[in-house]
Parts: sequence; C-alpha cells; structure tokens
Amino acid sequence: MSELTTRQQEIVWSAISLIDEKGIQGLTIKNLAARMKFTEAAIYRHFKSKGQILAAIIDLFKSQTQSILTEKKQSTKTTPELLEDVLITYTKMFEENPAIVSVIFAEEIFQNESALKNSLMDIIESNEKFFNHIINQGQKKGEIRNDFDSMLAATSILGTFRLTVKKWKLNGFKYSLLNETKRLLVYFRVIFS
Repeated sequence: MSELTTRQQEIVWSAISLIDEKGIQGLTIKNLAARMKFTEAAIYRHFKSKGQILAAIIDLFKSQTQSILTEKKQSTKTTPELLEDVLITYTKMFEENPAIVSVIFAEEIFQNESALKNSLMDIIESNEKFFNHIINQGQKKGEIRNDFDSMLAATSILGTFRLTVKKWKLNGFKYSLLNETKRLLVYFRVIFS
C-alpha cells in the first residue's frame, strides 16, 4: 500500500480504536463514519472497503516493525542487550498505542482474508528471523549458551512476549507492561546465560 494521507491515517487510527472497543464486528463503515463525524461517502473517498482499512492497519504495523528491526540491526550492543532493547522498544510502542494490540494480536480477524493473513505472517516471520539471527550470532560470539536451537529460542521469546502482551490487554491495561517485560527479560537472561 502506498503512503497514507493524513486523513487516511486518522481513519486508520479511528478504526484501530473502534476494533479495540467493539471488536472486529464493530468495525463497520457506518460506525467508523459516526465516530469520526463523517459521512460514509467520506470514508469511501479514502478507502474502498473495510478490507482496505484492515490492510492499512497491518501495513502500518509492518512498517513500524521493519523500522525497528532495521534500526536494531545496526546496534553494537551485546546479544542479551540487543534482545532486551527490541522487546523494550515493542513494549513502549504498545504502551503508547494499546489499542493496536487488539488488532495485531487478534489473528482470527484475518483468517478469511488471505492477503491480510499473509501480511501478518510476514511480520511474524521477520521477527522470528531477526531474533533467530541475533541469537545465532550471540551463540557464535559466546555471549549466550549454544546448547539449544536458536529458532526455537526465538519462537519461545516471541511467544512468551505475545502472551505477556495479551494478558496485559485482557486485564484492561491496568498494570505496567514495561514492568512485566522487564520481569520476562530477567527470566530470559537466566535461561540463556
């Protein structure tokens, strides 16, 4: 998808907020127009369909993820520090925009849309590859243990982090996700050293 206009960005963030409050079934062009005090026709001038809005949401998150991973690839930190840095960066992004968790970690809303599901899989796989590469490099440098499979370790980190974020969402964002992530990082330091 091409670069979003300012108005399209407003629509996307309103859609994210609407999904967070009412679930995917609450995201209709009618509800979105009412929330934004637009006519439905005004929404359709910017997006042809609800599916196109969902694609824009995934593209937004995909772009943010790629930006983070590209920046972190340039880091000179040790492997444990780099892994922690990436998870803390994601944590801060979610704390700043908690509504996005309702969309990104609700894969079931994309099950019937193969293009959206594929985009979400691209995000998951790019994170797995990044973490696998970092762990593998850390093992070669002797910065972390090398008696386990780096891809399984990457999946374990990402899966545990996903569960931590999901629990935070289900608890109504009532506690600090950053504190929970830091607790998780202490655990991973012990496991991998």
